[in-house]
Amino acid sequence: MKILIWNIRGVGNDISRNLLKSHCSQHRPDWLVILEPKISSADICWNYLRSLNFVFFAENQRLNKLPNIWLFCTINTTAVATVIGSTEQAILVRVQHVWSALLVGDFNAVLGAHERISLRVPNNVSCADFRDFIEQEELFEVKAVGANYTWASRRSGSGLIASKLDRILVHDSFIAHWDSISVTVLAHAGSGHHPIVLHCTKGPFKFQAAWTLDSRFRELVQQSWD
Repeated sequence: MKILIWNIRGVGNDISRNLLKSHCSQHRPDWLVILEPKISSADICWNYLRSLNFVFFAENQRLNKLPNIWLFCTINTTAVATVIGSTEQAILVRVQHVWSALLVGDFNAVLGAHERISLRVPNNVSCADFRDFIEQEELFEVKAVGANYTWASRRSGSGLIASKLDRILVHDSFIAHWDSISVTVLAHAGSGHHPIVLHCTKGPFKFQAAWTLDSRFRELVQQSWD
């Protein structure tokens, strides 16, 4: 399973669409999460969407405001996924055979001063609230390869501001479900935010002959079979 997440800050221009198409062509994700598209999904060119090999899956509801989260997926994925909730800041999706928590996106918060470059330190209360949320929900961050900061201002020199706002949080059951999990922060262009790719794989099942030597082996197999 691959998920591409990008706070694109507007998908209505040619530069953003071309970059998005390049990322999708290179990484071939099963899910595409677009944050802050800045236009209505009805305004997207469906021929362009088909060129990415995606179908539209869901968008969040924000009353009189434009949705700020779009979800796309491959045609095969629609059969195993269901939207179970939507808010102004999130879309909740249940995927068959993946019974564990996975949170992806722009959290607009940092854990501490070590996750920001700025002349001003981040708000201590906001940092503490974010840390408490992660701890209370028993979540873990998947260590990413690539840039340390996922968002940067367009300023340079002493005026530069950069923060780690985009990340992947998972429950330990999600980690246990997959044999390999990796997160890559891609180079950014056309947006202040870096795209992020989550890649999860499961290897083939391997039977270990030594299992038969355990006195509980036959009982466990019978219970699982029934």
